[in-house]
Amino acid sequence: QGVPAEDSNADLGHRTWRKGGWSSADALGTYNLDALMRRVGASINNPRAVLVPGFFNDSLPKMDLDALCPPFLVDVDSDLYISAMQALKWVFESGLACPGMLLRYDDWIGGDEKILTPGGGGE
Repeated sequence: QGVPAEDSNADLGHRTWRKGGWSSADALGTYNLDALMRRVGASINNPRAVLVPGFFNDSLPKMDLDALCPPFLVDVDSDLYISAMQALKWVFESGLACPGMLLRYDDWIGGDEKILTPGGGGE
């Protein structure tokens, strides 16, 4: 599936940041979802890890909040503005965010901060 289409006017540059980029199916040459989930899951050595297919706006609302609460750390490593905003919106609107929780962002520097400024595409 790769990354979703960005809906801002941000300059995405390289094709890996455009719709479909970073696709596990393309990288592994496995296009059956069940087979892909088994293959990716086999490389994760943590019985508590759960793979959830889909974009954040579709997959996060289906998550079991009781299994996630209270979080110690929410790590937003989504690579795109639209994905980060969907994840953050869900974290706060679902009530997952709580006092003492750490919130970490990936890719904060390197030009991404311009998206968070007026006129930068993140309005």
